[in-house]
Amino acid sequence: MTLLTDARLRQIHDSFSRGHDWPNWEVRYADSLLRWRRASPRALATAAGQEVLWYGDDQHDTGGVGSLCPSVRQQAFRDRVLTSTILRIRDLPRGGEASARARRAQDLFDAIVARVRERGHGRRGVKRKVPTARIIRLFARLAPWTAVCLYGPESRRVVVPLLVPRSRGQGELGRLVLAIDRVNRVLGSIRPTDHAGLARRSIFFWHLYELHRVRRPPRKSTRSSRKTPPTPPAGRRLSRIESDSDFARAYRYTLERQSVTARAEERRLVQRFTKWIWVERCEDYAPYCIPVPGDAGLILCDAYDERTCTLVEAKSGTSRAMVRMAVGQLFDYANSIRSHTSATPRLRLLVPRRLPPDLEAFVLAMGVGVFWRRARSFDERRPTASPALGLRK
Repeated sequence: MTLLTDARLRQIHDSFSRGHDWPNWEVRYADSLLRWRRASPRALATAAGQEVLWYGDDQHDTGGVGSLCPSVRQQAFRDRVLTSTILRIRDLPRGGEASARARRAQDLFDAIVARVRERGHGRRGVKRKVPTARIIRLFARLAPWTAVCLYGPESRRVVVPLLVPRSRGQGELGRLVLAIDRVNRVLGSIRPTDHAGLARRSIFFWHLYELHRVRRPPRKSTRSSRKTPPTPPAGRRLSRIESDSDFARAYRYTLERQSVTARAEERRLVQRFTKWIWVERCEDYAPYCIPVPGDAGLILCDAYDERTCTLVEAKSGTSRAMVRMAVGQLFDYANSIRSHTSATPRLRLLVPRRLPPDLEAFVLAMGVGVFWRRARSFDERRPTASPALGLRK
């Protein structure tokens, strides 16, 4: 990939400055950087502070990394060695030789990766997946003068080679630091206390990515347009699913459009929840196939307990889009179940961590309760209002 000349870099920046279309996001990002700067080391060292640092919330909106990024286990938030290493990010130098700053940042990045891998804080699997994108976002939050939120591997592979040549001995974060230094030398450096300027510079890196990323045309499918309809896993009645193989067949039949990774995380969350609630409350939850009127076939709910008549919909994250989708799904499932059992189910949302305050208030006001995971157990908030459609609390 050809390096951008200084003149071309200035030309792109001038075009970006005249009219980029992310002003609202820029304001929120700058406000978030200011909050992270004011956060005390004591608050950041708590388990709650570490969880917000890794995942963010509505008050610290520095972008998300998407559901495909490996998650971080709850034990990481209480790992004192990892926490103290993360807090050292704030002590990274703000001046001096670029190569020395790049080495310091890369050494600290390697230390965090090694601790995550050593203690098994990454996602489980054949190989423990280290959440590299989330770690780079830690640097962008705590030391925005050193790193920007160019955390996706694809985006870094596009932008960084445009700014600095490839060289041995420079790690992934080290090359990003050198790329930022090149931009600062050409366009002018930004004070570490100028949060609006740091936010704008971070967005400029994404502007470079959008200009130079490869846009591949969609591939034409080689499969025949004629598809054999799958066999329904059950008849036209409410049916309990007992095994994982039956669940897989039912899921394929319902044709839910979710990523494989997100669905796997939801499935693990549901399994932990059903085991916990059986021990704590003797409630027997399982996925159910629900027939719907007309030619729509069947829909699949994550968990349902016939004795208490409670519906549970699980989501792998707490984003607004996921929460809105879950509320709609719950009401749809409830209407279908009422047509078969004449019962009015209670509605519950199951998430891996507590919802942000505004989303939690919205869900509770809609008559939907919330379960969220806390270490090895789950907490619950009951709805504050009666749900719509005549459903009960």
